[in-house]
Amino acid sequence: MATAVVDTAYIAASYSIPEPTLQTLLDAPTKELVQSLLEQLVKKAKEFDTLKAEKLRSDVELEHVVHTGEARARALKAAVEKGLKEIEQLRTEVNEKGMPSAHSVIVVYSFYLQRVRVKPYSRSSIRSSHLHPTRHLNYKPFKPGLTLSKRQTAMH
Repeated sequence: MATAVVDTAYIAASYSIPEPTLQTLLDAPTKELVQSLLEQLVKKAKEFDTLKAEKLRSDVELEHVVHTGEARARALKAAVEKGLKEIEQLRTEVNEKGMPSAHSVIVVYSFYLQRVRVKPYSRSSIRSSHLHPTRHLNYKPFKPGLTLSKRQTAMH
């Protein structure tokens, strides 16, 4: 009868068992050697279970983070689309009222900032006025109810 060839080097490396001990176990098994082998197998099985549980926890955390990130991205995209739609509606309203184009951009932008509760730029940001059209000394936020002529006189 042919005996199966056992790769003792692989088993020794995988289960942290000295290779001579495995060879002795194959040649002349004793109760102590078998007990030692089984203890090493139990130890490695517990390590495997621990690693498997950690991997499962990591996978669940990753899935949660991905789901949360996707939900946040959808919410931000919806907010941007809503803002763009509001700006387009405001531009349409401003164009219908016949306001000058440069002035209408400032009015639309200011009105939008008020609606999303962002404070317009203060006078202390004059240093960077070249970066943004609303950052200048004469800028005053749009106030609902003011007509074009009142708005122009309030700015001067």
